[in-house]
Amino acid sequence: MSQTAEQPGIAISQIRNVPIPIPPFSEQISIVNHIEKETAKLDLAIATIKKEITLVQEYKTALIAETVTGKIDV
Repeated sequence: MSQTAEQPGIAISQIRNVPIPIPPFSEQISIVNHIEKETAKLDLAIATIKKEITLVQEYKTALIAETVTGKIDV
């Protein structure tokens, strides 16, 4: 462990004595569950958007192919 600090005016002995609050384990579990729940919503939204992008790309490819082959008029 370093015996000096990089920040002028802050000594290691001062930093070493700073209390770091840690929530109880049950609260940590609640926090993790909440984060996972919210992240799941985002993951679902991302998956839906990726599907939509794929469908639009397929539609674009089909539209170009039909235009080039003369199946539709532009």
